Amino acid sequence: MTKREIPAKISIIKGMGEDYKMDYYQQRLVPGEFLYDQSHLKRLHDADMMNSQYIHSCFCEEYEKNMIEEVLQKRITNGSVPSIFDKPKSDEIQEKTQDYADIFYKGEKLTALETDIERIYISEKLDKHRNYSKHKSFRFKVKWTMSDLNRYQDQVNYRMNDQEFFGTPKPQFIPFDLDQALECMYVHQDIQGTSWLRKKLSYFTDVKTLERGEKRSKLQAHALLQRMLMYIDSWEFVNSMDVPNDFHINHSIANMHIWLVYQRLRDFSENKYAFQLREELMESFNAMTNREMEDVDVLRKAKKIEDIDNYMYAIRRNFDFHFFINGKSVDNPYYKLDALVWSSIFHEKVPRYSEQVYKMSEYMMQHYKYLKSLKFTDIEKANVDWLAYRVPFNYQTKLIRVNPPLSEEEFEREHDSPYKVKKYHYSFRREAELTEENLVKTYVNLCTNAFYHNKEKTIRQENLDLDSMNSEERELMIYNMKRELEEMSELPI
Repeated sequence: MTKREIPAKISIIKGMGEDYKMDYYQQRLVPGEFLYDQSHLKRLHDADMMNSQYIHSCFCEEYEKNMIEEVLQKRITNGSVPSIFDKPKSDEIQEKTQDYADIFYKGEKLTALETDIERIYISEKLDKHRNYSKHKSFRFKVKWTMSDLNRYQDQVNYRMNDQEFFGTPKPQFIPFDLDQALECMYVHQDIQGTSWLRKKLSYFTDVKTLERGEKRSKLQAHALLQRMLMYIDSWEFVNSMDVPNDFHINHSIANMHIWLVYQRLRDFSENKYAFQLREELMESFNAMTNREMEDVDVLRKAKKIEDIDNYMYAIRRNFDFHFFINGKSVDNPYYKLDALVWSSIFHEKVPRYSEQVYKMSEYMMQHYKYLKSLKFTDIEKANVDWLAYRVPFNYQTKLIRVNPPLSEEEFEREHDSPYKVKKYHYSFRREAELTEENLVKTYVNLCTNAFYHNKEKTIRQENLDLDSMNSEERELMIYNMKRELEEMSELPI
């Protein structure tokens, strides 16, 4: 069913009757099939005559206004309420019009097999479109639309408006279910009358690798990465988080999302497929970095790509240290989280105590908690719901309570000081972190692999009883602890 058909189908739904004629009249939009053009909108704006059609011309596509107009001639809105006797009829109209509205944005509901057939068709259509772009042969000429692209990317709301125009602020995806795709493959083979020999060959070449294997993990990692990158480029994320248009910042934001998924996959320490998926995810991210840099015309490109990969790795190590090693930040992850985000994500390119820093810090914290609630099956189906609106309205309160900002005078004084590491930088070498109690906690976390695998710690805090040591042993132990922390800090921040 095309979008043009939907307003006509809504119009033939029987309305509430003559008793609600005045309500329908009040709800009527300015009629007209086509939306105002830009020059007409400018004249209306200058004359201060912004009616409902003006608003819909700004935010709707061509047939969306007609769909809304027809819906408002069937539903009762605008502050009016149908009587209790007419409520069943009103509910029926509400359900029917909502079904058509869902078809308008998301298409008709399809079975798994129908979806798979449509996916094959869209893939072949894309191949033709690419061949036409390359060879300019008319036998490859097809009409490739934004809806086709969205459908190819497995978006649920593939008929949405362009994201720049507030239609739907973020892409929504169907689960990346390879098991369902394998079931559909068997049906396709039965329909095509595939020979038993070809079925046997496909079992060893496709089925075994897609059931559990490296190929399956690569496909899942690619889907996870692509859907994550599309979200952080969406209207919702960019505008809600006020992200600057900067390559280093955007790449570090992607790196943060990769780390969030990676650390959750580490929790499934006994699952070898989780280990395989997280390594493939990291490989996909590094490969994406290489592809993006291939088009950049710089000297010593390979060295710069290697530097970026090493820097992103160092940032992920900083995240590990904050959430899993440092005693104070393990107890309370909000401790110096804003300084970590300012240094590792924004790279000190925005003001230290700006709202962008606090908002991104809370975003990271909220998704760190959210991902802990996901199962492995959710992640392997790329069913991760990234959502900027998880950040509460009082996002600054928790961070400021734990990390009071410096006053302007203190900040200027610290900024002009000769010290390389300032108070407002992310550092774990302050007096609060170098107490004996915190050193023992940090050392216990540092000397084990408990933050990589959910296993019992090999060094226990009770075995590091500093009070039972003489002064020389105690001094040596504290020195060794500090030295190992120093080695951790040698990675760039």
